[in-house]
Formats: sequence, C-alpha cells, structure tokens
Amino acid sequence: MSGKLFARVTAVLLTLVLAACGGDSGSSSLSGVGGGGTAEPGDTTETASVGTIQLINESPQIATDGSDSSSITAIIKDTDGRVMPDVNVGFAADNDGTVLVQTAVTGANGQALAQVSAGNDPRNRTITVTVTAGNVSRTTSISATGTSISITGPSSIVAGASATYTARLVDADNDPIVGENVDVSTQLGNQISNTPTFATALDGTVTFDLVAQSGGSEAINVTAYSGESLVSAEKAVTISPDQFSFTSPTANTEIELNATQTLEVEWLSNGVAVADGSSVVFETTRGVFSQSSSSTATVTTSGGIATVDISSTNVGPASVTARSQATGGPSAQRTFEFVSTTPTQLNLQADKTQIGQNESAVILATVRDANNNLVKNATVNFTLDDVTGGSLSAGSGETNSQGQTQVTYTSSSVSSSLNGVTIFATVPNTAISESLSLTVGGQALRINIGTGNEIVESGLTLYKQPWTAIVTDANGNASANRSVQVSVVPVRYFKGFYVKPTSSDPWVASYTVSDGCASEDINNNGILDAADNDENGNGALEPDPSATVPMSLTTGADGTVTFDLTYLKSECSWIEVDLIATTSVQGTESQARQRFTLSCTADDLDSPAPPGGGDSPYGTATSCANPE
Repeated sequence: MSGKLFARVTAVLLTLVLAACGGDSGSSSLSGVGGGGTAEPGDTTETASVGTIQLINESPQIATDGSDSSSITAIIKDTDGRVMPDVNVGFAADNDGTVLVQTAVTGANGQALAQVSAGNDPRNRTITVTVTAGNVSRTTSISATGTSISITGPSSIVAGASATYTARLVDADNDPIVGENVDVSTQLGNQISNTPTFATALDGTVTFDLVAQSGGSEAINVTAYSGESLVSAEKAVTISPDQFSFTSPTANTEIELNATQTLEVEWLSNGVAVADGSSVVFETTRGVFSQSSSSTATVTTSGGIATVDISSTNVGPASVTARSQATGGPSAQRTFEFVSTTPTQLNLQADKTQIGQNESAVILATVRDANNNLVKNATVNFTLDDVTGGSLSAGSGETNSQGQTQVTYTSSSVSSSLNGVTIFATVPNTAISESLSLTVGGQALRINIGTGNEIVESGLTLYKQPWTAIVTDANGNASANRSVQVSVVPVRYFKGFYVKPTSSDPWVASYTVSDGCASEDINNNGILDAADNDENGNGALEPDPSATVPMSLTTGADGTVTFDLTYLKSECSWIEVDLIATTSVQGTESQARQRFTLSCTADDLDSPAPPGGGDSPYGTATSCANPE
C-alpha cells in the first residue's frame, strides 16, 4: 500500500474511533495529515469533508485578445466553515478559455489560485470556470469581450453602378483577426460581388463590391461568428436612380507627374442632364485639384457635365470620388495612377550576396527620378561577368509601379573567388548604370547544434532556452546565408509528482512510470489516426505540443544562427523532446539532433510551489495505459 493511501485509510479509521469516543471532526489531527502521519513530502489529503467552495472572481470581464486575465481565488472550507489547508483544488474552463493554475493545493488560509484568459480564441463569449475540491464543485462566469467588425465605403451610388466596401474584423486590442469567415448581405437584395462569404486577409479585412441593381435606401450587413459570439455592422447606402459616372479619362489611366489631367463626370436624371449649376464635390487620395489647390474641390455642372483638373508631385495610385453635394445624392469612384517617366537614379540589390553552388539569388533593380520618385515603365538591361558559368534569367526588364524590376542569377557547380561574380544594370538612352558582386561558395555538409546552461523566463507561463546552429562546409569554413530548418518533436512524457527530499532541498520530479511513456503520435503528424497508438484510450494524443521553435532560419556570415526553444513552465520535467536542425544542398541533407527533457529554472524549483503545480499534467498513475 502506498504512503498516500495508507495515510488516508489511517485517517478515516481514526475518525471512526474518535466519533465512537465522543471526539468531534474538528480535532486538529483530522484537519490535515496528523502529526504522526506517514505522508511523503508534497502529499495532500482531504481527511475532513469539504463543505463549501467560496469563489472570488477578480474580473468578470476580460479582453478577447488574450492580453489580460481574471484571477480566480477558491477558498475551501469544511462543513463547519473552517478553512482547509492541504486540499487539492481543480480548475477547468470551457469555451476555449485558458487556465493557468498558480496554486493547486490550498495553503494555511484555505486558498487556491488560478488565472483565466481568453487564450488564442478571439470570439466574444462566456467562459464558465469550474472549481472542484473533494466532492464539491462550484462555477463562476467570465465574459470575453472586445471583438468587433466595421464596414467602410461610399454612402451613396447610382443605380447600375458598383462601389467597393471594406469590412474589418478585429479583437479587443484592435489587432486583425485572420482567416475568419465574414458574411455579407443586403437589405434590398442588391448583389454583393460573386459570393456572400469571404475570409479575412492578413489585415483582418474583406473587400467586396455592391452592384446597385435597384434604387432606394439600401443597407449592407456584415457579420462574423454566430450565437453569443455574433458581431455585426451595418452600412446605410442610398442608391440614386440618377446616372452619375466618370466619362474621362478611363479607369487606371497613368498621369504624368506634375502634368495636369482633366477629369469629367456626367450627371443625368431620367436620361436628361441635370440643371446647370448643380454642385459636384471631387475628393482625391493623392494630388491636388487646380480649382482649389487642395485635395477637395466643388464645381458646378454645365449640360450635365462637371469637370476638374488634377495633378500630383509624387507617384502612386489615386482614388478620386465625385459626389453630389446634396445629402444622399449619387456618387462615383475612379482610380488613376500618377507616374514618373524621367529616370535619374538606379539602385541594385540582391536578396543574398553569398550563395552555394547551383543556387539562385534574386537581383532587384529600383529606378527613381531626381526627386526620388519611383519611375514606372523604365527598361533596365542586365549583363553578367562570371567565369564560373552562372546565368541570368533575363537580359532586361520593365519597372512596375514601385519602380522595380528583377532577374534571377543562378550559379553553376563551380565556386567563385570572393565577389567573383559581377552583375551590371543600365537604363537605355541614359548614363545611368549600377553593379553588384556575388560570391559562390562551397557546399554546406555539416551542421551542429548546442546550448548553454541558462533558461530564462518569458512572462508568467513560459521558458525560453537559447540554442545555436552552426553550418560549415567540408573544410570547416562558415557557410553563410544557409537555410536551416528547425523542429521540436515530443518523444516521451512522464507521469508523477514533485517532492522535496528535505525541507531545504529543491523540488525533484518523482516519476511513477520510471521509463516514462512513449509519444502516442507515432507518425508525428499531430492527428490521432490509425498509425498512432492511443495507449491510454482517452481519444487524444499525448504528450501535448507544448514547445516551439522558429520553422526556418538563415545563417549569418559566421555560419551560425541563434534561436529560442520556447515551452510552457508547466511542462518542464514532464516531456522529453528531440530538437532537430536540418540544412540541405543539391538534394543532400545534413541533420543534427539533440534529445533531452525540458528543464525548469533553479529559482522555480527552489520556490514554495513547483512549476505548474505539484503533479505532472499527464497524471500520477503507475501505468501508461491509465490516463489518470
């Protein structure tokens, strides 16, 4: 019989004896492990019955961005209202809430503590926290709030036209929510682009067009999520029966920098030109109007036509809106681009200046004018001076709106001297030229990884352990600009609990399965499938994926790259991992591997409570087949 079980059976028998002798359940020997008990260090017992759990919820509302949390304090009392020390307390949260248990066993004040946050789920929702001690449970609710959606775009358009609108989904910190479906609908049934559902982009937005098929007071509705998590926004749009549109120039016209371009809008009502003198407001995102020397100008119609002149001193796209000055009147949009066509400067860059044999580097040419404006549609010619037999993907290119064009240099199987490859770029019919040099190095054949003896804390819940990968060629020369892929794979987990050999010693992990339990994810794909071994039959894979590393790195000039292994404090001592670094060249792969158990800091092992609580997150059973 284990020390824990023996202590509990002894306490129960002693209770019966005292009851028979007239003793009461409040005797000091029953409020915990008795003075003559045999419990091991770190053991807890609940020999007296838990009567009540009092919960103190620090904040009933938290942000959906996961930046804050609510402190839940549980006060455990017996049936006579006395606080109970040394009682195991369990905390659990539903609805994707994240629980960080800070004190899993009650102290002398009968209190246990946990922090609850919204985690990585940005939905507005109610999180129910369940606290259990003995046979008693109690719940408290926390509202995760702050996620919202908005919509921007024109307030009025004309029938038969279309206009562009943008919806943005953000969390409580106004950070974008990516990859979430946004549903779009209209009150009058006017068409929304090609589909009513869109997934948010990296900036949390979806962009769509409203096609005005019927006039009237329309409303665009955008929604995300459902149920209690539903967020929505509405945009009122007036669809005018008037015809109101740009007639010149055509959309996406390129306007020369500092040149004046006339814009023309036609305004008809029921097929007839509106009355002369009707006011039209023009607004632009780039450039100024000659009539006002600003980005806004108001002009009047003549024969249903309103004209305005625009120019710009800097390049780039301009979105021009024309609208009736009357509230709710028609409007139209058109996009133009201001461009510079007089190159005076050329800059040449490579994404890497040292490459391996049979590798590639992207050569980027940027053309500007005398005022540093980017020049579009400029031709750049490329030539190569290379005795190793490398090649360029093209001999020339034409600059885009960012004033850039690029070619790719591919090395041969022969190394060059230092800066032994030169690429020249010129702009025809000008004196503008530029060059850059590359070095083709040897093959990367060796890789090694190592760490020091320090682990640092990252906030309240994480550790970071610095590692370095070093890549060299066959001669031990540093291999710069070499891609290194890093992965961390859990291979074993341990059941057990922390103990103190003596009161002055640090916490030590005591394993109830001495050799640990092999990872159940046999094929390391993160999915429980037929190839895996769910040994404990709980329908989930153990251990948890609780450690991370950057997926891809690039070595510096010294052939090294340093990265952090990040993992949860609650997993230290309980997971064994393989840290793997891989580099490859010409289809040949070199790999370095280190296997170790995630470590805790000495400070945490010397603290009053061990990291993550007293027990392993994978239980304390003596068999891997038992999920407890």
